[in-house]
Amino acid sequence: LSPVCLGSLRRAASNLMCDLSKSRLPRLPQLEELDVSYNNITKMDVSSLSGTRLPALKRLNLSHNPNLELSTAEFSRLPPTLLELDIRRVAAASKAAPIDFWRSLPSSLEILKCSHLYPDDLARINNVNFPNLRQLQIESFDLTAKFAELFTDPPSGLKLLRIKGAGMEISNYDENAMFAKFCRKEGFERVEPTLFYRDV
Repeated sequence: LSPVCLGSLRRAASNLMCDLSKSRLPRLPQLEELDVSYNNITKMDVSSLSGTRLPALKRLNLSHNPNLELSTAEFSRLPPTLLELDIRRVAAASKAAPIDFWRSLPSSLEILKCSHLYPDDLARINNVNFPNLRQLQIESFDLTAKFAELFTDPPSGLKLLRIKGAGMEISNYDENAMFAKFCRKEGFERVEPTLFYRDV
């Protein structure tokens, strides 16, 4: 099987890879799915996952790469065909992503999985930057009343919102009421502690 005929590459996960440079990764014009989770790739490796090298890429899993920083320059090269991106548990986030990071991701994204968001990050996951987003999964997020205050312009096509984290317990009545109000306002219905869906 020639590498250029690959449609999916999932076995690349958990291999402790630390080099996805152009010399190591050939042009794969038919590759639609790439899973390089649980490796040691960096932002420089992401720059080689461009639309010119992977023009048909639809699903990309970069999760659990502890050395991967969320960099605007490198992530802006991702293919415009990308529908699903998983960036959970990448480099320990000590601050919000760069101000233009969320805007640099392909507007074609329909599914986004991320973790350790800061208030500024949440405010930028909006209808302008993600007009086609249908599913949003957030892990390790401290769910407080600020969620409703910051998530003021959720993508209009968002159908599924999944929130996981140690801060999921809402014991304060006012916070619980504010979050419930947010869900009603946005048309989401609570179906389990971490899962919400918008009425169709």
